This record gives sequence, C-alpha cells and structure tokens, in this order.
Amino acid sequence: MEYIEQLPGEPDGEPAAALLATQALIVLRNLANTHPDDPRLRPALEAFTTLIDHLPKTAAVTERLEAEQVARLFGDGDLQGVEHIARSQLPHSHHSHARSFHAAEVTRHLIEALVYQRRWQEAEAEFERFLPYTGPRSLYRSSVQDFVHNVGLACALVWIEATEQGAAALLHRVLTECGIEHLDAALREHERARFTLLKAVDAAARQDADAFVALIVGLRNRSFDIDGIDAAAPWEQVFRALLERVKAIASKQIHDHVHARGEEVFDLERMFPEQSAYLRQTAEAALADVHCTLSSQPPFQSVGIIRNPHTDGDGTGGERAPRTPIVLVEPRHMLTAMPLPGAPAVEYQVHRISAAGFRRIIPGAMSIPALLEWRLCQRGNRMELRDQGGTVWARAQASLPPRWHQAAATSKRVLVLYGFGFMLQEPVEQRAAFASLQAFVEHFHTAAASGLLARAFVAWDGTRPPKRARRQQDRKRRKR
Repeated sequence: MEYIEQLPGEPDGEPAAALLATQALIVLRNLANTHPDDPRLRPALEAFTTLIDHLPKTAAVTERLEAEQVARLFGDGDLQGVEHIARSQLPHSHHSHARSFHAAEVTRHLIEALVYQRRWQEAEAEFERFLPYTGPRSLYRSSVQDFVHNVGLACALVWIEATEQGAAALLHRVLTECGIEHLDAALREHERARFTLLKAVDAAARQDADAFVALIVGLRNRSFDIDGIDAAAPWEQVFRALLERVKAIASKQIHDHVHARGEEVFDLERMFPEQSAYLRQTAEAALADVHCTLSSQPPFQSVGIIRNPHTDGDGTGGERAPRTPIVLVEPRHMLTAMPLPGAPAVEYQVHRISAAGFRRIIPGAMSIPALLEWRLCQRGNRMELRDQGGTVWARAQASLPPRWHQAAATSKRVLVLYGFGFMLQEPVEQRAAFASLQAFVEHFHTAAASGLLARAFVAWDGTRPPKRARRQQDRKRRKR
C-alpha cells in the first residue's frame, strides 16, 4: 500500500500505480471469496478500493478488469457470457507486455468455452490466435500450461466418452503445436504425468498402438495428484476410462473382422438350396436352452463378465446394491462353417445375432452394447428373446429363480449371453461347465476365443397374464 501510494509522484508513476493497485485488489477479492471469515481481509479490501477510486482508469486497468470478469464468468459456468465479453475485448487488444498476458488469458478462456460446447471448428480458429503466445521463448508459459492442461483434458474427455473426431483433432494440435516439450522442465511430477496421459489419449485416437503402449507403461505407479494416488481423483478416473475406451475399440475392431469373415461364409444366395433352407429353418425355430444367474455368482465374477459400479457393487450403509441378472442362451443346434481349410470356424446363429447388434465377447477387451429396444419376455414358464421388430431369436422353457426374477424386475434389463460352450441341454447336475470355478473359466474362455459367444443388455418384460376375475365370496349360490 505504501509503495503504491508513492508511485504517482514519480514519472509515469500514476498508470503503474493504477494497474498494480487493480491487481492487488483482484487478489484480495479472490482471497475474500475463499476465506470469507478472515478478519484481516476486509480492512485491506476497503483500503485498496479507496485507493483505486483516486487513480486513473487506464486502458491497461480496463483490460485487466475485463480479463478478470471473463475468468469469473468461466468459473461460474456462464460460457455464453465468456464468449460475448471475450469476443468484444480481443479485437481491441494491443501488444504491450501487460495487455498481451491478459489477452492470452482471455483467448484461453474463450477457446475453453467453445470446447466445452463442442464447437470444434470455432475453437480451432481461435487456437490460431493463441499460437503466438506459445513457443520456446514464450513469456506466457503459465497461460500455455493452463491452456494445454484444461483444453487437453476437455478434448480427452469428449473423445473418451464419444470418440468425436473434432475433439481428437484439436487435442493433437494442442499437443504438437503448443511446444509442450519446452514446459517440461517447469512441470512437477504429477503435472508431467497428466501431460503424458493426454499424449496417451492422442495416441489412442490416432490408433498408434506402439506409442499408446509405451505411454501407458510409463504411467505405471505414477500419480496424477500432488498428494499421491487417489482412485477417486478426476485424472485417475480419466485414466481408467481411457483403458475401457481402448478395450471397447479393440473389441469392436475384432468383432467387425470376425463378422466380415462370417459374411463371406454365410452367403445364403450362393449356397446349395437345401443348405440355405436348413439354416433358415433352424434360425426361425430358434429353439434354445437357458440358464439364469446373477453377476454376484463367483463364476461370472472370476471371468470379469461385467464390471458396472452402478449395478454390481456394494451399496451404502451396509446394503448390497442390486445384482445384474444374466441369462445364458444356448441354441439347440450348432451351425458352423469354415471360411478356409484350417481357419477358425464361424457359427451361423452367433453371426446373425452379432449382425443384429450383439457384440462378440473378446477376452481382455469386452464391451457390452445396450439394445434396450430388444426384449427378453417371460410368459409362464416360456422365455423368448425378441428384437424391436418382434422377430424371435430364442425360445426356451425356463423356471425363474426368485432372486433372479426380483433382480430383473428391479433393473428392468438383463445381460444376455448368446452362444455355445456350456452344454445347457444336459441336466443341471451333469453340466461340466458348472462343475467347478476352474471348469467354468476354461469353458468360457474357450467359447469366447472361438467366437462362439456374444452379449448385449436387453429390456426385461416379465408381464404376467391378467388373472381371471373370481366370483365374489359372498355371492349367493343358485339353488339346484
């Protein structure tokens, strides 16, 4: 305060005093918001507010206040307000040291606002405006570091969630054109780990498997936070989500490859008429055997068949959350063919249902599509798997265990595992796949590796037929 009060008496001291007092006031306001009960802050705030009233409001002061307003709006989530003020301010920015720093911050917040709205082309256009602030001799490294951290994270999250190419393209530009290698020396260890994770997302989006594996291995046992590894921390969640996304991509690619091979094999128009007729008749009959269970059963936990924290974890307060109902559906007849001598066989019914939306189970890269327009229907002791057009894909006789039925009624969806490998046509006590935990794991992995299993979530329809109206108990009987 004493130093600023003395500045106006020096040459060009008044504008410097005004800018310095404004910066101090902004710091004090932020502190007051963070620590509203600190008695030392109010007198300082009042003193600097009074001082600023007697100093000129220069262009540099105006720009500093506008930059602070943009930052405050961004913190409040007012993205439209950020865009409006930033666009009105940036064309009038000049390139003195102080103004350029604040212009860099305003540009950074504008790009972040556009990214959060997924307006990729506009964000890339504004990115061109930000590039002059980057580079090995940049005076604005703090802005560049915040830009890479925040914009990179936002792009990474969108790509992991929805694989949007606009997000991947901007992330790649941010990592390759901002000169992040020049920031490395100033980064702390956990910040360096975050930047490495962003590079891993970029490698995954570009399908650069070698770079992705090297970056992921480099992140082993490294923390994304200054206080050490915390599984609940946001960056740790991004890391896990990235691995799940890569598994899903790998699963789909393998699925598509196997499906293309099946398309060549099962071209019914090129088959002998009796062969194609038999395939059609068997598929239309859709006879199957089923086995109902819950995801809490040890065999299914051991193979990692479903890991869903919303449906397969412990509840709060000591109560267990609802378990996912699972039904194994095994067609009565297996219809296999080989594309080439010695090549893996392809099963026709698994091929058909995979073409309709089910996803083949790939060990180590499993993903589950949700086909909630499909229905698993139960009427009495008869179960049917139907698609959105009413076509029946499986018919079976089944008595539902009470716990399974309750779980299905609660979750309103069922995980269907369709295919072969469990010999469900055998009596329950003679099913070798369920003789032990090890036996189930072996049968499951053998069937999955052979392309004989597919899965999807479908809606549960356990509507019971209406009961007949009973005669009232007190109704008088007719005399004979």
